[in-house]
Amino acid sequence: MSGLAWDPAWRDERLAAACTDVRGGIIGAAREVLAETRASWDFGRRGYASALLGSLAAGGNLPQLWVKDSPGDPDALLLAARAAAARAAKALREKSVSARGLVRRTHAVAGAAARAWPQDPTPWVIVLGLRKYHRGGIVTCATAHQVAGLVGPWVQVERSIWTRDRYNREAGRHLMDYFSPRFGGSNAAMTRVAAYLAEGSPAASPLRLLPLAACLECEPDPEAEAQETATRFNRLEEIKKLVDGITAEIEAVSAGTWVSRDGRLRPDPHDLRERRAKLEYERSKELRDLGAEPRRISATLGHDLANLYGHWLVRPEGLDPNGPAGYVPVADVSLLAHGLHLAGEHDYARMTLRHLRPCASRYPWSLYGEPEQVLRRTIKDLEKADGRSPD
Repeated sequence: MSGLAWDPAWRDERLAAACTDVRGGIIGAAREVLAETRASWDFGRRGYASALLGSLAAGGNLPQLWVKDSPGDPDALLLAARAAAARAAKALREKSVSARGLVRRTHAVAGAAARAWPQDPTPWVIVLGLRKYHRGGIVTCATAHQVAGLVGPWVQVERSIWTRDRYNREAGRHLMDYFSPRFGGSNAAMTRVAAYLAEGSPAASPLRLLPLAACLECEPDPEAEAQETATRFNRLEEIKKLVDGITAEIEAVSAGTWVSRDGRLRPDPHDLRERRAKLEYERSKELRDLGAEPRRISATLGHDLANLYGHWLVRPEGLDPNGPAGYVPVADVSLLAHGLHLAGEHDYARMTLRHLRPCASRYPWSLYGEPEQVLRRTIKDLEKADGRSPD
């Protein structure tokens, strides 16, 4: 896979053109793309396109000029809210004195965008994206609203976003970030929220990737990891003892030396072999989970990722050249490829990377270093594992 194109627009050629226009200080195609998303009620594309265009426009006054030229236009207001949110987030990360004013400005413009098109969840998603920077504003008393056993901005999400778009991808990501260690949460809370959002989503939803993202983004905890490893080794030892006991029973029954204890009836050798096979399967899963690196991908998560691969990229006639259906960003497909690789699903990982080429995203490879180097190492790993190149 040579000549990588780090293009966040991926297959969306009109969005790519809009990005070029915005970089050049022209609204041009951006106006058309956002109007298309509104006409089609495609909130997935609208959210992603507005976020990408807003980040590109945050350094200038292009959104403000568009709003001035078209006051009340929901697309112009949405782009202005995105640009304002990008500036506010930067100021919050840098702990700038201007942060509070920029947050107020974002809320004001997002509110105007919401009033201009009340059915759109995106302005509310923008506001949610800033909540993680001031977690202290959430009430923590026993009567506070909880979901998945955690107090958080659930009322805002349920009333303002989920009523408009129940499985909003970006809102799910913001919620996971909100509960992450980076923003005052914990590994356990982030993982719990990711699992809650994934389990309740449709089988082909990008939210199904959240448990993988949480697994990869957990802060290292050597003590907890050592304790979990010890627990797994103990479990492996227990399984081994059970397998050895069943094997001894099978041999005794076959040799006619089996003796009843505590009034037990003579077991059926077939039943014993089935029990032993199930235990050996459990042991193989434990061993596989124990050895997976750099972050352990459980057998269950690997199975879920393989299912998502099937929903996104496979049709009865073979690999779907247009998959996945719906609006899925390049970073999500890259995350799927990475997860499949870690889970040992090398064929699926290779096919997913082949489907992406020549495009690539910095996430998730940036979690481990310089993205291009990490991605190329992954490709080499796949070559070694299966004896052929992803190309």
